[in-house]
Amino acid sequence: MSRTIMNKKISNKKILNGNKFSRKAFSIRFRIILGLLIIIYIAGFCNADNCYALTAYSSYTYDLYENPAKAPQAYLPKEVFFGNDLKVGRLNNPGDLFVGPDNNIYLLDSGNNRLIIFDENWNLLKILDTLNNAGKADSFKNPQGIYVSNDKVIYVADTENYRILILDENGNILKEIKEPKSDVISENFIFKPIRLVMDKGKRLYAVSQGAYEGLMEFDVDGNFTGFVGANRVTPNLIDYFWKRISTKEQRAGLMAFLPTEFNSVDVDSDGFIFATTGSIDYTNLAFYEDQNNVQPIRKLNPAGQDILRRTSVLKPIGDLGTEINISGTIRGPSVFIDVCVEDSGIYNCLDGKRGRIFTYNSDGDLLYVFGGLGYQKGTFRAPVAIDSLNDYIIVLDKTGNRITIFEPTNYGKLIKDAVRKHYTGKYDEATQRWQEILKLNANYDLAYVGVGKALLRQDKYKEALEMFRLGNHREYYSKAFKLYRKQVVGENFGLIVFSVIAVIFILRYIRKLLRHGRKSQSYLSDVYYKAR
Repeated sequence: MSRTIMNKKISNKKILNGNKFSRKAFSIRFRIILGLLIIIYIAGFCNADNCYALTAYSSYTYDLYENPAKAPQAYLPKEVFFGNDLKVGRLNNPGDLFVGPDNNIYLLDSGNNRLIIFDENWNLLKILDTLNNAGKADSFKNPQGIYVSNDKVIYVADTENYRILILDENGNILKEIKEPKSDVISENFIFKPIRLVMDKGKRLYAVSQGAYEGLMEFDVDGNFTGFVGANRVTPNLIDYFWKRISTKEQRAGLMAFLPTEFNSVDVDSDGFIFATTGSIDYTNLAFYEDQNNVQPIRKLNPAGQDILRRTSVLKPIGDLGTEINISGTIRGPSVFIDVCVEDSGIYNCLDGKRGRIFTYNSDGDLLYVFGGLGYQKGTFRAPVAIDSLNDYIIVLDKTGNRITIFEPTNYGKLIKDAVRKHYTGKYDEATQRWQEILKLNANYDLAYVGVGKALLRQDKYKEALEMFRLGNHREYYSKAFKLYRKQVVGENFGLIVFSVIAVIFILRYIRKLLRHGRKSQSYLSDVYYKAR
């Protein structure tokens, strides 16, 4: 009897243990399946067509009151390349990259003193580390800038060799431009070129360290012709006051009022030069009226005059330095270190302080922001150069020794398409794109302004007024209001004239009645007093 009971207990215990094991196994399977579903969901959620994909950085724009407003992602990281991924060995502090006219990619591996050339699919074409200088071996020394002309001539800023090299694709040196001599160059000036660009007239422009006078211009033969586009000097009032009351000895010890130097250049399809300035005085940046004096990005014509359009309320200066929540903990405004010009007036500015890319249209309106500092995909440790290949954006990370390629999301494609349609005069198609954008981001002021501009050209001034109001654009609102007022007056001119004439007649009639009433009252008063 006791054995039977014991056997039953053992059997029940086995059953309980079996149930526990099956429950545990089910729990493990459930977790595995749930994890796989989450991975599949995220993989589908984080594709380039989804503008709300998860990334290591935030996207935003600014509202009228300088507050950052969250926005969908316009660009997402597609690929990250290290030197070993590209079969060229480890990169060492690369300094610049350039997408040539044939879509070949030219990479300056500055620390390794070599130029690497890839095709548009990142297949290795050539490595130039030894150059042919009239039959003698030559080499780079910490080169920092590169430009390739339409006829595939390569221009390299060979910084530590204090020269500009002009090469062919095989590494043959065609010409050297060494330190120029001129009356406009100071005696202690050291020629250290760091960036290069060429306009349609084949004039070469170089950014040189310590050149406060502007960009250095060279003619087609490599002769120095002068400085172009010097920044304006705006001394602090207190410093100016002290300099006025100081003695000659004291003034000699004070810091000179030097203009800020350029740090990078690019050229658009029309031959205009875009230049960035990293050191800007942002003392009064919080006030809108002072932003006109803050110009970290300039567009220079052949005469060196800044012709960049800045019609937006907030000027193209990157971060304002007032944001806390979205933009992170780094204080102060942006420091532009490179610029990349695309078609239809679109240009991208690379912020070296926070590692962000700010994209603007031809009017200086902020289109979108992407990128940031960090170690994750889509962020950088120390970005140094930016360029575009079709609609892809390529960013070179100097400290991270890597290249990041960004691709546009559906949201980013719509914005670019809308800007391009508007730029080429296809306003109806642009309006359709702006309306699609508003479905994705109802807080996008520029979309309202874009629809308003299209309505303005269609003489729909009343509807345009509402769009400009929603887009917080005072200038265009005032313009639309004037046109709407003129339209209303024109359409109702006859009624207005008739109403004015009618009012005049009515006033005259009332005046006559009042006069007649006063006369009658005076007559009755006289009769009354006579009767008494």
